[in-house]
Amino acid sequence: ATQQLAYEDVDAKFEPTTASTSEDDDAKVRRLAKLWHERAFEDGNDDRVGVMSDDQYAYGVLVSEIMSQQTQIERVAEYWRRWTTRWPTAECLANATQDEVNEEWAGLGYYRRAKYLLEGAKYVRDKLGGKYPRNVEGLLKVPGVGPYTASAVASIAFG
Repeated sequence: ATQQLAYEDVDAKFEPTTASTSEDDDAKVRRLAKLWHERAFEDGNDDRVGVMSDDQYAYGVLVSEIMSQQTQIERVAEYWRRWTTRWPTAECLANATQDEVNEEWAGLGYYRRAKYLLEGAKYVRDKLGGKYPRNVEGLLKVPGVGPYTASAVASIAFG
């Protein structure tokens, strides 16, 4: 059975207080990450030049991590696909309005997460020149990103 995670607001950042998920949830998260990875590389071979930048890849990972907080994984996959189709990069998202973001987020709950995704995208665009930090310390400066999310994005997106 799917277990929702408990999150606490620490310095305006969402982080898990427990990280208990079922194997089924883990498999769904891996499938979601694999889908984004396949979009990043033409033939799935990591040795090839990607068809999307490292920053676009990191953005997709971040969106999936934020959406997965307090949301059942089955719902995340559908929303994530729509979101990354509408806003495939942080810069695209940064150009959106809060109303547009909330409209796309509708049904996931906890709208502060959507607000932080938009603020984070604007931060990456305006303060970092569209480049995501490559390490946990840098990612922690992005609005809405706490230690757990920063670690996940750094590990998945940048190895």
